[in-house]
Amino acid sequence: MVDNSLRVNPDALVDGAQQLKNTHEELTALLTKVAAGQDSLRAVWTGSAASRANSNWSTLHDAFTAHIDQLADHAQDLHTAATAYRDRDQQSQAALDQQM
Repeated sequence: MVDNSLRVNPDALVDGAQQLKNTHEELTALLTKVAAGQDSLRAVWTGSAASRANSNWSTLHDAFTAHIDQLADHAQDLHTAATAYRDRDQQSQAALDQQM
């Protein structure tokens, strides 16, 4: 027989959320440094190749930003789930305590 019960460790969810948040912050800082480098390059590089590179960078920057920002969203989702599971556990424990 298959055990279909769900077991959740809210502390592990909170830890995972914090790791995602930290990674989001680190990647955001790194992307900011790369963007500063691109700005410096743009100041001294001109021509059609430079224009294509700038266009490509803009596309990449937008895509990277969107993906990196999803890490923060997922971190918040994990934190919300941890809170919900903790609340549910407390409610279940209170119901059991009342029955005793």
